[in-house]
Amino acid sequence: MNTKVMRACVCLVLCTGLASLTSAQKYKVTDLGVLPGDSSSIGNWLNNSGHVVGCSDPSSGGGGVICQENTAGQHAFLWTEKHGLLDLGTLPGGNISQATGINDSDEIVGYSYTNEGTPHGFRWTRKSRVMEDLGTLPGGTFSEAVALNPNETVVGWSDYQGSAGQTDAVMWDKQGKIQDVGKLSGAEAAIAAAINDHNQVVGYDDFGGGVLHAFFWTKAKGLQDLGILPGGTLSAALYINDSGLIVGVADSAKNPGVGECVFWDRNFKIHLVGVFKGGCGLFDANDLGRAVGQGTLASGTGFAVLWSKETGIRNLNKSISKDSGWLLVGASSINLSGQISGWGVINGENHGFLLTPTK
Repeated sequence: MNTKVMRACVCLVLCTGLASLTSAQKYKVTDLGVLPGDSSSIGNWLNNSGHVVGCSDPSSGGGGVICQENTAGQHAFLWTEKHGLLDLGTLPGGNISQATGINDSDEIVGYSYTNEGTPHGFRWTRKSRVMEDLGTLPGGTFSEAVALNPNETVVGWSDYQGSAGQTDAVMWDKQGKIQDVGKLSGAEAAIAAAINDHNQVVGYDDFGGGVLHAFFWTKAKGLQDLGILPGGTLSAALYINDSGLIVGVADSAKNPGVGECVFWDRNFKIHLVGVFKGGCGLFDANDLGRAVGQGTLASGTGFAVLWSKETGIRNLNKSISKDSGWLLVGASSINLSGQISGWGVINGENHGFLLTPTK
């Protein structure tokens, strides 16, 4: 499952009450466009220079899930204001790729299919300008790289010899050496979703039957189960900032099976952002404590959200010009200057976007 799909799938329905929350902050919307011959794109992640990575593909239609792993011809891209979209290509023999993470040195990670028809995590740098195949755990056949930090440490997941398609959370060091982070006791599979500048890693473990538990990992203490809300069955930690703020999604007895926006504090206590009729998920948080994510109305329409402890959670569609023509479907990343990447619908097509604060 690719990162954007993973994040979008863990948040299900968000109540319409969010739309009533307002803020003075307004944003300019920049259309990231698509690669030649394509009709859809998504902005997955951005760095502090406002450079965005994501995926462009030939699929069409407004509001649907785009850049899925089985979309032949989808390609990873790097977008900059100066040069627009740069096609990052694929690993040799592949025809599918997606970029999921970028650091401030413009080092990029993601996944690409190989000539064997399976995805492998990759790393791309401006110096090499080609994808480096990060490989898999011993005996494995597939892997995905999700995120990286300034230390050039990459996290993601991989299967392994005898795993029957299940995965362990993994790390790759600067030289590309893979390390098995493992999984929680009793778990069937694990996914590493993010890493901060202190090499702290978060993600989630799948215990089967719809039971997911968020985890926190450090080299010193290994994996720690972040638990679930009372009466809940699932939690997923999707990002950790350098201050130790962890954001993600979890359900509870009040809304079983429906994700709510949550955060974990430095003591690993889980907090609901709000209790709604539906739910939501937070995908990223900058070091100022502002987080972004996605909600979905009962009608099935998704929309991008922004949250902080000070302002609460709000619909980002309320913060752009009413005549922009955009429906902001989901927000995937936010940098220190408050720029936000994501995906939305413009003129009936799915396009990646960059939001830039106007005041």
